[in-house]
Amino acid sequence: MSGGSDKIIRVLDVQSGQMYGSPLQNGAVVGVAVSADGRSIASGGEDTVIRIWDVDDLKNSHATPRSELRGHVATIQQVEFSDTDPSRLISAGDDGRIIVWNVQRGCRVQESKQQEIRIYGIAVQPTADLVAAAGADGNVRLFRISKENSCIPSKTPGAVSAVPRDREFDVIPEGTFLGHGGLVLAVAWNADGTRLASTGQEGSIRIWGPANSSFSIAELLLKTAGRVTKVAVSPDGLTVAAGDDQGFIHVWNSPAANEEPLRNDEAVPAWSAHQGAVRALAYIRIADRVQLISGGDDGRLIRWETDAKHDAHEIVNGAGPIRSIAISPDGKTLAAGSRDGTVRLWDAATGAPKQTLEKREGHVEGYELYAVGFSADGKQVAVGDSLPGILTRDPDKVALERVLTGHSDAVKALSWGKGKWLLSAGPDGSVLEWDSSVLSHAQVAGLKKQEEFKYRMGFRNVKKLTSMDVSADGGLIVTGGERGQVQLWDGVEHVLIGKGFHGHGNSEIQSVAIAPGGGFFVTADTNTILVWPGPDRWAKIICSKLSWNMSKKQWQEWVSPHIEYQKQCDLDVAPD
Repeated sequence: MSGGSDKIIRVLDVQSGQMYGSPLQNGAVVGVAVSADGRSIASGGEDTVIRIWDVDDLKNSHATPRSELRGHVATIQQVEFSDTDPSRLISAGDDGRIIVWNVQRGCRVQESKQQEIRIYGIAVQPTADLVAAAGADGNVRLFRISKENSCIPSKTPGAVSAVPRDREFDVIPEGTFLGHGGLVLAVAWNADGTRLASTGQEGSIRIWGPANSSFSIAELLLKTAGRVTKVAVSPDGLTVAAGDDQGFIHVWNSPAANEEPLRNDEAVPAWSAHQGAVRALAYIRIADRVQLISGGDDGRLIRWETDAKHDAHEIVNGAGPIRSIAISPDGKTLAAGSRDGTVRLWDAATGAPKQTLEKREGHVEGYELYAVGFSADGKQVAVGDSLPGILTRDPDKVALERVLTGHSDAVKALSWGKGKWLLSAGPDGSVLEWDSSVLSHAQVAGLKKQEEFKYRMGFRNVKKLTSMDVSADGGLIVTGGERGQVQLWDGVEHVLIGKGFHGHGNSEIQSVAIAPGGGFFVTADTNTILVWPGPDRWAKIICSKLSWNMSKKQWQEWVSPHIEYQKQCDLDVAPD
């Protein structure tokens, strides 16, 4: 059976060689399917109508369809019968909807929520449980349909009624697979439904399955037992750690050097570290050893040997719930901020207490500390909390404190990098860079606060930020925030260089961490941890998805006739 732009459905008997076809349709036929019992044919296309035909009737040049199914409002790209139930048909197309039909009764029985992208292909799992969809945005999505096969009631005969909530389905959790560099054009399951194949506009074929991370550019590391609260990358970039709300810490080797993505079921070291959620993680290098420090709701601050999870040294016990920790630039001092605003300083190597900085004045009901950090010169301890501004203190001159103004809301993250005295981010959507000269400015009293920062990056009052990290050289800044947003910034030019890091859906980003050299960065929401390649790998990834370079003519048209031609990838140049 075939259909095409000639608006005719044709059936070929492969044994006899006889071919016969339908009358002219109202538009190009794009999708066709045969029921498992071989008795029915479904067709759909440009006119948005699905037609059900009896195979034998098509031998008559004046054949009419047995029924017509209406519900799509744009071109239907694919129709597919269930392998187990000839009465069930699934369709999808340019309107971004997947519809399940009962062809015997000629009605809709289920429908997906409206997707924001065109769907170019679908595949129904042999168990008739999962439907895979090929999206125009380069992603593959999985939907779960029920066994429901009764018609959606219609208030008006012949009209397309609204879909009741219990008949509407959506993408399943972790059911969006990234990896194709262009449109996904087709998907298909293997015979037992344990593997899914997809093919894309860029020419690749990808295989997805339960032992596959489902991500080829962003690698899904693991799904913890609890909800992820914090992630950290070791100073040598070789390990990644995550903490969850059950008090567990998970540590695994960084996948950045791996040729293949990590497996979801690959065992990683994990242990119970706190009686309550892990709220803070930081790696520290002491002599020739790399250690991991964790803080939690139980008020405990613990230093762990990363190669021996049971070799732990508790630095403090009995403090208030810990919300943030930071290591001084020289690696000698550890700062731990408690929820009540108290900041304690410790000798990072020995765990000996050094100093306590009392809570900030002006506390209000519901006050909470969110972040602590050091300035790049190590002379200032910075605190971000639920009060406006950033509190900075010189541990040697505790009486002298300064509040840096610039954010219009709380500050949720503090960091520094080479050449960057202090960086801050918060719910106002801004990333601010501060210079040490701000401490010498006279504070201005009055109704209008003077903004004292050096640079502003971000989307002020538009996209709320919850976390931030900076590469050791200060060249890259990664931020995360509400609705799954992740951004990568050029810390030198102060411009946004990447924001299309899709993988967290609408979940709020809980934590981000970047490898010291910027080779990769990690993002986490409460359920998913992803590792992304740094910009130095982007060109290689893009080239892996291309089949040819631009020709010189295309270069002149698309780039510039005034810039000398450059070969983009290690590929044969396209002919002129």
